[in-house]
Amino acid sequence: MRRYQMKRIFFIIDKPNDVKDEIVELALRHGIKLDVILPLSSCRMRTLSDDNRDVLRRKLRLARETFNDDAALMAEEVSFEADGLGSAGVAEVIVDISGIDGLLKSLKGRKRTCRFKWAVGYLTPNSRNPVYFESQIEGSIAEFPGGDWLPECFCGPLQFIFIPYGRKKQLAKMTKAEYKRFENRKKEESALLKFLNWMRARKL
Repeated sequence: MRRYQMKRIFFIIDKPNDVKDEIVELALRHGIKLDVILPLSSCRMRTLSDDNRDVLRRKLRLARETFNDDAALMAEEVSFEADGLGSAGVAEVIVDISGIDGLLKSLKGRKRTCRFKWAVGYLTPNSRNPVYFESQIEGSIAEFPGGDWLPECFCGPLQFIFIPYGRKKQLAKMTKAEYKRFENRKKEESALLKFLNWMRARKL
């Protein structure tokens, strides 16, 4: 009887605490083992004009120089985009626009619609061009920050001003039960799940 061999992928992250146990466990349930590695610091460079694919392309190609051509590489990137202000990584929004207060000041007289965008990049063995999987959550930016810190929230301080589409309050104002329902919905439509389902369907 032929023994099933679990697929192994090098999962590139930016810092040690970037990968939650639930991500690794979810991959295992899809028959994929993620071997977590840290990239070279130079691949994290991002500007307000970059999109997720730009960052992932640099990150994966730099990692390809470290690993041999038959290694499977995967990385995830999330960005925040406010209409009229461009796109940036979540951390870069806080640094480049002088924090939450600076962001709110920049939005005076402008549209308050915004979105979070996720992208997963997968570089197949012996390939130079990544395959991308994307998802996003639409919303708007509150006029004033509010709520209590949710340590499990994906977007850091932006949780005090981000109101998901169809909701009437910021993420930080949600109860734990409300946030859990929101998070479950986000996972069902996530770029990561699209990637894992694609892998399972193709039996890669």
